[in-house]
Amino acid sequence: MNRGEQMKLLSAPESLEISAGSIHALLPNEVGGASRESVGRYGSVTASADTIQINNLPPLKQSSSSGGSAQGMTNAREHHHGTLRQTVLNISKACAGTGTLALPYAAAQGGYLFNIAGLVLMSCWNIYSVSTLCKCRELIPAASASNGSTEDSDRGKKCQSCESVPSSGGSSQRCRRTRSNMQKMFKVLVDDQVDFEESEADEREKYPEKPPPEGTATYGRAAWYAFGPVGLHSLDTIMVVLLCGIVIAYQDALISFIRDTPFTTGSAAFDSIWTVLIIAPLSCVPDLSYLSRCSALGIFAICVTFFVIFCYGVVENGFLAGFREISWTDLWPQGFTGVGNWFGIVAFGFGVTPIAYNIQESMEHPERMPHATKLALLTVCGAYVVISDGVAVLLRPSVPHFEGDVLHELPESWIPTMIRLAMAFVVLVTVPLLVVPCAELIEGKMGMNAASPLASRLTLRFSLCLVCSGTASCIPGFVHVISFIGAFCMSLTSFVFPPLMHIALLKRHQDEEDEERCSTSQPFLSSNELERFGSDELEKMRDRRAIQVDSALLVCGIFATVFASFLTFSDLLHNAER
Repeated sequence: MNRGEQMKLLSAPESLEISAGSIHALLPNEVGGASRESVGRYGSVTASADTIQINNLPPLKQSSSSGGSAQGMTNAREHHHGTLRQTVLNISKACAGTGTLALPYAAAQGGYLFNIAGLVLMSCWNIYSVSTLCKCRELIPAASASNGSTEDSDRGKKCQSCESVPSSGGSSQRCRRTRSNMQKMFKVLVDDQVDFEESEADEREKYPEKPPPEGTATYGRAAWYAFGPVGLHSLDTIMVVLLCGIVIAYQDALISFIRDTPFTTGSAAFDSIWTVLIIAPLSCVPDLSYLSRCSALGIFAICVTFFVIFCYGVVENGFLAGFREISWTDLWPQGFTGVGNWFGIVAFGFGVTPIAYNIQESMEHPERMPHATKLALLTVCGAYVVISDGVAVLLRPSVPHFEGDVLHELPESWIPTMIRLAMAFVVLVTVPLLVVPCAELIEGKMGMNAASPLASRLTLRFSLCLVCSGTASCIPGFVHVISFIGAFCMSLTSFVFPPLMHIALLKRHQDEEDEERCSTSQPFLSSNELERFGSDELEKMRDRRAIQVDSALLVCGIFATVFASFLTFSDLLHNAER
């Protein structure tokens, strides 16, 4: 960054006006191996795509799935410095999407009391996962910063020379120590058997010779340095499945919304066809910014929807009628399938972990990301309790058993019909915002870039829309699709990958420390070296405790993912057969 750019960065306004759906403006980076142009969209949609606002997206012919522009990244950072309050609001809005319409169904499946306890537990689990990812970012080797932003590069240069100094609060900035030339020279003086070529060979064995692909996001970089290319490709594959699953779920929701309006053809297949004839062309337009403005109405539409639902429940059943009908069995899950469906929907609703790095890198003080996540998710947890248990109990006299999303349970009067049409419109303009990043990630895996024929890229997007639409018509049930996607993809990226990467990166860090200690060992230690040795031992104790906690949560995450994925997939197939 030259002097003019530095002065421009220093003079940039630090405050950023927050509006509904503006989370994309704060997400300058990408996820996995996707391009920087597609990442804001890609990283933002994992929780709720209808909260996204896309500004100044590049034309279709300029997008790329293999790398990003460093200059564009610098410009993005010059304008995106979110405060703690803004970050809390954006995390909360990222959770408030169309998936909230399935929360009453989740409460009915899991039981009212179990749902409250589970929501608190899931929010704490996600808070820990985000905190773990933040620690993983500190453990990424400084050499990886060359593939990131200018800010990451500066941070990496500092980390090469600084040491980990415990703070009074118990937390410290962990920096990777590297063996300096002076240390090697000293070792030669005391031991002439040191071979520099062997030392460099050891370094090459510890780190992949080939760095992560240019433009790889922080989550992808962490997976790369934890497990190599296999980790990055696995993460990208999960993200593709996640995005495709969300597209299918949203098209399912669109079909169900239209089914109860005068615009239905009477057939789910034909409804799917005419909706995809709108979605596919919208996914191929050069500029999607106008769609994001319409999609930003999603939060307003959802708020109006639940306001109408609460009013309908009070008018239809009274305020306390539902509480009188609650029995002891209603407080707990009715079976394992109910637990699986509940877990999948709630995991989908709290899906902020996959976009944690994107949000963190948009903050003015990235080190406050764990605190912002804690405030946001605890607030979201309280809102989810009201939405899920409140609506389920309020509508219980008229809706004893929820069979789908809450809009499906409303009567066919003009007010619910207008709400369904409004939500259908929001989903209709939101799906293209999901198709584009998914298609760009697939294009990158297929070796396509900006120089590839435009016809090939358009064909891929049309094909993706047709496949997802056909799948949605064959597997009806919005709540069943998002429960499986939440139990499988969201659970993997939120509860399995973070502790697994942290364990791998911590072990690598410990190996580095042991090697450095051996290379610089002396017969006599000075007071400074004794102090450093003591701090290293304390750090190793903290690392061992962290590995133990991560290992326990990893086992829980794997068990929950496998168990819930099997149950939700079985229920999904059963629902499709009906």
